[in-house]
Amino acid sequence: MKKIFKKLLGFGVAAIMVLGNCLVVSANQPTATLSLSDANAIAGKLVTVNLAMETGNLCAGYNVDIEYDERLTPLSIEGAVATCQIENVITLVNFTGTYFADNEVYSSITFEVPMNVEVGTEFEVNFKTIGNFTTDTAEFEDYSLVNSKITVIEAPAENSISTFVIFNEGSAEAEMGLRGD
Repeated sequence: MKKIFKKLLGFGVAAIMVLGNCLVVSANQPTATLSLSDANAIAGKLVTVNLAMETGNLCAGYNVDIEYDERLTPLSIEGAVATCQIENVITLVNFTGTYFADNEVYSSITFEVPMNVEVGTEFEVNFKTIGNFTTDTAEFEDYSLVNSKITVIEAPAENSISTFVIFNEGSAEAEMGLRGD
């Protein structure tokens, strides 16, 4: 009976050691987040969505496909080594010889918002495919993605020219100007 108990105890201790090592290994694997910023927009104007990350300062490169609402018009892409656009998907490729610092903007896409949308209209800009997201030696296996939502908060301003008159206190002089002067 004692021999059986000792063997069972030995198996139990071995199992605990293996499980403990697995937990330590999984705790040491880096987790990462790729984020596209949310944005507020004015109908008919430009809006920018930024890509940032949080990796424990371990990211050395990324290759991501970003799908955007077809009603948006992309005008510029900044902060990528290479880009490609097919229909409403933009590929961003970026890498460094060191590491990207956490919570910095590394790529930006500027869109034109349609003029004829109502206040409250939302546009989605989402990660579609992650080609790679790596440290200098391996892919991140455990990562999360944060997609973007662009919300129209203001209708386009009417084009108008109006004049105004400023009377200086205690003076008969007046200044004429245009709105915005």
